[in-house]
Amino acid sequence: MLDLDTGYGRHVGIYIGAHRYAEENGWQVTIDEFVEHQLSTDGKGPSPYDGIIARVTRGLYQRAQKAGVPVVNV
Repeated sequence: MLDLDTGYGRHVGIYIGAHRYAEENGWQVTIDEFVEHQLSTDGKGPSPYDGIIARVTRGLYQRAQKAGVPVVNV
């Protein structure tokens, strides 16, 4: 959730760096513009994410915290 289509160089750079690191470590990267709506807040079932790198809104932060998913705000 990095607003990649706005053309901000720092967002693209963050994505490239995270993607490169993930590839080197055998991880999968998912671009999800609606990550906030994918997180369960009822504690039922696993989260589809191990961590989130995003321009974090208050709502996303609260949902991630309830789901136990670490967040990096950029």
